[in-house]
Order: sequence, then structure tokens, then C-alpha cells
Amino acid sequence: MDSSLPEDEQSRIRKILDAHREEILSYHALRARRIGSQRFVDLHVVLHRTLSVGEAHALCDHLEAHVAEELPGTDITIHVEPCGPDCPRCRGR
Repeated sequence: MDSSLPEDEQSRIRKILDAHREEILSYHALRARRIGSQRFVDLHVVLHRTLSVGEAHALCDHLEAHVAEELPGTDITIHVEPCGPDCPRCRGR
């Protein structure tokens, strides 16, 4: 049986994501659950469409490591989405 992570652990994950607001435009579809002793987190992050695949991958690796540091035993899956053409931070690039 799986269950949602406690609110304090979910809050710690959101705090990590919020600390990277310079790189992450937004995030959504955050699901955090526990199955036995293992934690599973998956989410979608919206990144600047101007990032290369390598830059986006490096950022996701960093986020995964940061979450694992904060919550050992966490398996995290991140789905990357580009920002839209009306993004004010990317306009003109």
C-alpha cells in the first residue's frame, strides 16, 4: 500500500523547488508518496525554452540530488516542459 508523504516532507520538497526559482519558472503535478520505506516523488517543471537539453538535464540532476540529500531514500522523476512563447522571461531570446 502506498500513502502520501507527510505534509512536512512535501513542504521540504516545495522549499527546494522554490529555492531554484531562477531556473524553474514553475512546477506542477507534484506527487509524493511512500511505499514501505521508499519515497517516490514525481513532478513537472517548466524551464526556459532557451535551455539546451544538457542544461535542463544538469538542473534535474541537481534537483534530484538536493531532494535525496534532504530526504534520503527518495526516488524522484522529473518531467521537463518548455515555457510558452508568451513567457516574459524568455521574450526576445
